[in-house]
Amino acid sequence: MDMNATRRQIMAGLAAMLSAPPLLAASPEAKGARKPSRLRVGDTVGLIEPASASDEPFQIQLVEEAIIAMGLKPKRAPHVLNRYGYLAGQDKDRAADINAMFADKDVKAIFAVRGGWGSARLLPYLDWNIIRANPKLLTGFSDITALHMAIAAKGGFVTLHGPNAGSAWGKSSWDIYREIAFDAGTPLFVNPEGDEDRLTQRRWRTRVLGTGRGKAQGKLLGGNLTVLTALAGT
Repeated sequence: MDMNATRRQIMAGLAAMLSAPPLLAASPEAKGARKPSRLRVGDTVGLIEPASASDEPFQIQLVEEAIIAMGLKPKRAPHVLNRYGYLAGQDKDRAADINAMFADKDVKAIFAVRGGWGSARLLPYLDWNIIRANPKLLTGFSDITALHMAIAAKGGFVTLHGPNAGSAWGKSSWDIYREIAFDAGTPLFVNPEGDEDRLTQRRWRTRVLGTGRGKAQGKLLGGNLTVLTALAGT
C-alpha cells in the first residue's frame, strides 16, 4: 500500500462506532453505546483474521512484533494462519475466533490482522450474547467495516475504524491510535505543515464541507464505502 493511500485511510478512517447506522436495524442494546476499557501497557490483545488470509507465517511474526512494540502482548486466535481459498479459514472457524476472543477474560482488545474480503460472511455465526457481555475495542479497517457496523447495531459499544495490526504503523498512525486507545483522548485533525514549495499547503488539507462555522456534534459511523453499500438491507 502506498503512503498516500495509507494517510487517506488514517485521516478519514479513525471513526469510532457510536450507534447503529441507518443501514442496519439497531437492537435495543445498541441505543446507548458503551465505551470499552482503554488499553494499558502490558494488556493482552487478540489477533483475528476475519477476512482474507495472510501470505505466510512471517507476516504474523511481524504483526506480533509490532504489538509488542506498543507495549502489549499479542495472542493469536486459534485459526489464525488457516486458509480456505483466499479466505483465512472457513467461515465458522473465523467467526469462532471472534467469539473466543470476546469471551476470553485475559484479552482486553482485538485487532484484525488484515482486511481483504469475507468479514460479512461471518455475521450469521457471531454470538451476540457473548459479544454484548464483553465490550472490547475492535480495531481494523477496510473489510473489517462489516464487523464495525454489526457491533454498532447488535453489540452496542464503540469500535475503531483504524489501522489493521498488519498495517505499517507509521508515527502518525501510532500517535493517533495511542491517543484514542490508551489515553481516551480526542485527536484533532489539522492541516499539516507545508512541505511544498508554495506559500500555502495544497496537499492533505482538512476541509469543511458545507457552510457555517465548521462545527458539528454527533455520532460518527464510517468505514469502507464498498462494504457499507454491500450491507444495505441486511
